[in-house]
Amino acid sequence: MPIDLIGINNENEFYTHHYLTAILEGDLKPVFETWSKLERPPWDGLRRLAAPFSQMRKELAATSDPAERLVLQRDWFSELFTVLGYSLSPDAVELEDGFLLSLAGQIKRSDGRPELWILESLDESDEEDPLVSKEDLLTKQVFAAAEPPRWVILYGGVQVLLLDRTKWPAKRLLRFELDQILGRHESSTLRATAALLHRESVCPAGKISLLDTLDENSHKHAFAVSEDLK
Repeated sequence: MPIDLIGINNENEFYTHHYLTAILEGDLKPVFETWSKLERPPWDGLRRLAAPFSQMRKELAATSDPAERLVLQRDWFSELFTVLGYSLSPDAVELEDGFLLSLAGQIKRSDGRPELWILESLDESDEEDPLVSKEDLLTKQVFAAAEPPRWVILYGGVQVLLLDRTKWPAKRLLRFELDQILGRHESSTLRATAALLHRESVCPAGKISLLDTLDENSHKHAFAVSEDLK
C-alpha cells in the first residue's frame, strides 16, 4: 500500500506532487527502518497523543475563558513537540526595527545564528488558520530579518505548518491537519508526519537535513521527467 498522506497538505508544491505520491515513500524507508529499532519510535508518540488531543478539543469547546483555553492548548502542543524532538521554551528576539518577536521555541546553529523558530498562533477559535494572522509577520519581519531562520514551525488550532525560508516567496509549505492525522489512526500517515516534522529531519546538529535531501531528490526527479518529455 502506498503511503497515505491525507491530512498532510503540500501547498503550492512544497515538493512536486508526483514526488510525494510516487517517490517519497522510498526515500523515507531508511528513516522508518532506523526508527523501527527504537523502543518508542516517534510515530508511536503521535499515536498516544490522539486521545489527549480529542480530550483537549472537548475541553476547549466547554470553555470560553481565554486564559484557560491558552493553557489547554499549550500543554498539549508541548507534548507534541517533545515527541517530535523539540523543546518549547518561550523566548523573544529583537528584530532590526526594534520589533520584539515572541518565540515558543528556537534552535540555533553552532555559531549562534537562528536555524529554526517555533511560532505560536493560538486564537479563540481552534478552527482558525494559524497563517491568517501571521502571514504579514512572516513576510515583513521573520524572513526579512538580517539573520532570519531557515525554518519556521507555526502552530495553532488543529494545525502545524512547516515553512522553509527559501520556499516562502512562492508560499510553499507543508500543512499538517492534526484532526485528520490523529483522528484516523492511519499508521503510514503517522509515520510520514513524524518523519517530515521531527527535529532530526528538519535541522539535525551538524548534518544535512533529511528535508534538504528530499528536496534535492524532488528536483532531480522533476528534471529527469522534464528531460524524458523532451
